[in-house]
Amino acid sequence: MKKILCLFGCLFFGSANATLIDFDTLPGGGVLSSGTSLTNQYASEGVLFSAFENGSLVDNTVVGNLVGSNYWYNCYPTICGSRADILRIDFDSLVDNVSWVTDTEGTPPGSGIIFNAYDSIGSLIDSTSITISGTAISTSFSVSGISYIEMLQASDSWGWGIDNLSFDATTVPEPTSIILLGLGLAGIGLSKKRKSA
Repeated sequence: MKKILCLFGCLFFGSANATLIDFDTLPGGGVLSSGTSLTNQYASEGVLFSAFENGSLVDNTVVGNLVGSNYWYNCYPTICGSRADILRIDFDSLVDNVSWVTDTEGTPPGSGIIFNAYDSIGSLIDSTSITISGTAISTSFSVSGISYIEMLQASDSWGWGIDNLSFDATTVPEPTSIILLGLGLAGIGLSKKRKSA
C-alpha cells in the first residue's frame, strides 16, 4: 500500500528536475564562445534570454570574466557597444529554487540591481536587490511558480553579469498517466474487494 501511495504522490505532485546553466557549455555539448549574443541557445533546457534598452529589444552578450568563466554580462557601451536596462529570463514551465551568482565587479558603491520574479499571469511574486559592490554574490528567490525574471539596472555607466543560473522545473503529470493511474488504483480496489468477499 505504501508503494501505491508513493507512486500516487510522485505522479500527481511531480518531481523536481534541477537545471544548471553555466554560460560556458551548450546543451548537448560544445562551448558557448565569449561575445555570443545570448537568445535561444538554452531553449532545450526550457529557457530563453532577452534584453531591452529603453523599451526596445537589443542584443546581449556572453563575455569571459576575470577567472576565465563566461557569464551573461550587461555591459556598458564604451566597453561592449551594447547594454540593456532589463535582462529577462523566460522559462517554458513554472520553476522553483531559482538561484545564480551576480558579478558586480566595478559596480559603484550604493548603486543597485533589482531582480523581479513573475508568475504565469505577470504578477510580481518576489523581488530582491543588490546595492553593494563586489564579486560573486549569491542571489536567489524564495518563491516557487516563477514564469519569468526581469533584472533591472538603468545606468549606462557600469556593467554587471550573472553566472551559474540554477532552477528546478516541476514535472506535471500527463493526462494519460493520470487516467492509467486511476484505472490501476480502481483495479486494485476491486481485487481487494473480491478477496475480502
